[in-house]
Amino acid sequence: MFRSGILEWKNLILFRNYLRRHPEDARRYAELKRDLVAQVKGDGGLYRKQKNPFF
Repeated sequence: MFRSGILEWKNLILFRNYLRRHPEDARRYAELKRDLVAQVKGDGGLYRKQKNPFF
């Protein structure tokens, strides 16, 4: 949970809005996340590290 106004919150909203305007990128991001869930087997740190190149 984020407090309104902090940088992380603003970045999340910007990213959400970007994906809404760019459906092909949203599809690619969703596909990446599905693939990573299968690969990292519950390792949240590895999951975050592996999806960072998307950004």
